[in-house]
Amino acid sequence: MKGKKALVLALALTMTLGAVGCGGKSGNSGNGGTVTLDDLYIPTYEDNGQQIRMMADCPPDMSDKAKAEQYKAAGFTAVPIVVGAADNKPVDTSENGSFVKSLKVCEEVGLDAFIRQHSKWVEETPAEGAPCYFEQSFTGFDFSQYPAVKGFYFVDEPGIKQLDDLGNRHLTWFNENYGGKGYEFFSNLFACHNPTALAGSLGKSYDDYAETYLDILDKAESVNKHHSVDYYTLRKKVDGTPYMYETNLIAHLDAATRAKAHGVGFSAYLQVFGGNTDGQSYRIPASFADINWNMYNILSFGAHTLKYYDYIAWTNETSMIVDGEPTDIYYWVQEANEYVKKYEHVLLAFNWEHTYTNVGTGSRSASNEAFDLIRDKVKPITDVETVKSKYDITMNEFSDKDGTKAFMLFNYDDPYYLRKNKVQLSFENADGILYYRNGEPTTQVLENGKFEIELEAGEGIFAIPLYKK
Repeated sequence: MKGKKALVLALALTMTLGAVGCGGKSGNSGNGGTVTLDDLYIPTYEDNGQQIRMMADCPPDMSDKAKAEQYKAAGFTAVPIVVGAADNKPVDTSENGSFVKSLKVCEEVGLDAFIRQHSKWVEETPAEGAPCYFEQSFTGFDFSQYPAVKGFYFVDEPGIKQLDDLGNRHLTWFNENYGGKGYEFFSNLFACHNPTALAGSLGKSYDDYAETYLDILDKAESVNKHHSVDYYTLRKKVDGTPYMYETNLIAHLDAATRAKAHGVGFSAYLQVFGGNTDGQSYRIPASFADINWNMYNILSFGAHTLKYYDYIAWTNETSMIVDGEPTDIYYWVQEANEYVKKYEHVLLAFNWEHTYTNVGTGSRSASNEAFDLIRDKVKPITDVETVKSKYDITMNEFSDKDGTKAFMLFNYDDPYYLRKNKVQLSFENADGILYYRNGEPTTQVLENGKFEIELEAGEGIFAIPLYKK
């Protein structure tokens, strides 16, 4: 795998250097006249050490330092420490127990720890007046003595009973013990159009369900609030035919829009697993393109917290680690994470605004069902006059605190086919463009407002249109 990874990185570097060379130092502005790079105002963004958080479900035993270091080497910056197994027994918080050892190891290797409640425990209907699991386990335990602990991950995919419990016992415990002290409080919801949600098993409409959680989040005396969902798009039919679940975009657009309306961040899960579960068949990642597609599928909506399902999977063939050794999936995830880390300080300076889509001229049909479902919600990208692509693309607009506009251009074509996607944009007023590809910046003058790029399968770029000083 090391040789394979080195080859991919070398090719990426070659493409980046080629783009710099082809960009040219001068061109004809869309407004007339010759423009050089020196004529352009190019915004800069300080790297203040903040990170896009990356954490994976089903991590290894974090009390084992070697395993924790291997986990971190994949690019992860945080880890969920699961408590409350199916037997409902309180956590062993003794100094020599694995729980406390895990918190200490996280501090040693430089990982943020989030105490996550085991989903099996919260499936039980709590007795009237009974304390929440955290109160049962951690009364008298001081998390402030363990600097790695940054917050609490309450309940994954709660039903409405668990959500009500979250807003009562768990919220009360958090606010009374850790509220206003720099800790985080969050959960992860079913996504809009998730089959479970659509089946009505939530006990109320999806709108009520999501807004109930966001109201709870508003009451939490928490830092870094974010609205999190999980939704996995890359599927296969019984005969093995690949397809993409058509409700992916509307699910993530719904979550990002709600987060924006409530003034909180957006977070979602990347699909790094495969297999049959709940009657659905998820594709096992077959290439770096599958992982990169999942990455840009989430980054496109402004996610600053990325979660991955999962690290050690329920079937060995889909794990990042098998018998203690990294698999291809591990290295693909590591590579994708490395690229994002190179320019995360730029991404963190921007907030997501809205979405735009374009059906490619070479796509299998004249429409895209995922695009059709959000047709009434898309908006054009500022200053972009025309868009043409070989295959389907999405563009998402962003803005920074000064109003500078940017967009993420994403090859939405199914990564299974490994097809390159030529994209042509024309701008009304922009004189140049700064874009980040595989984390590396390229600045070029636009000839008559035209920009062209060929995206790899699963690839995205983050671009900032430039104008004369």
